[in-house]
Amino acid sequence: MFDEAIASGLANEVVFNNKGAALDALGRNEEAVECYKKATYINDKYELAWHNLGNSLFIQEHYWGAARAYTKATRLKSDRKENWSGLAASYSKLGRKRSAGRAIKNLDRFSSVDSSTILLQSDLYLDGGFSDEAVEKCNEYIALKPESVEGYARLGTVEHERGSTTRLSIVLRMLSSRREYKGGLEQPGLHLLLRGVPAESTGLLRQGDQHRPFL
Repeated sequence: MFDEAIASGLANEVVFNNKGAALDALGRNEEAVECYKKATYINDKYELAWHNLGNSLFIQEHYWGAARAYTKATRLKSDRKENWSGLAASYSKLGRKRSAGRAIKNLDRFSSVDSSTILLQSDLYLDGGFSDEAVEKCNEYIALKPESVEGYARLGTVEHERGSTTRLSIVLRMLSSRREYKGGLEQPGLHLLLRGVPAESTGLLRQGDQHRPFL
């Protein structure tokens, strides 16, 4: 379908962008990049193609190119949080910590802040080496959704990355006291929330201990 439109000379930026998305879905990222580039050449203000170009370049570990594409996308559509998160992730991969931090903060400035955005920021801060900011965002999420275990689980991940055994122990105990996880840390699914926390760390838990949150 896409090739027919291109061969007939009727292809516009949308056709090239959609063909790129189809190629990305097939894992043909290099070909997808060429389609996105054609889309942006036809229409330099087509934000979705710039965003998709950034995604495809990021997958291929071309982080400078991804950062440039995401930067263009943020200028065209500053309220798309995925543009800022992609830019932050690209800068983190490049070791541009200060630039990554600015991009993460712009999620607050330019996009609607909800619980999913707060968790996204905590992940980006953690990946970018901003552990204090990651803790702050985890606590912000917990304050917003105290009934959810995900905020505590994410906080446990951050404390593990910081090497804080004591605070990790507290978080794990807090998690075990949640109604959803009365069975303890062997409960199915909890290990999926605790990203990167080794199994031996869960041995810090003593079933039934009660601790107040350190928010």
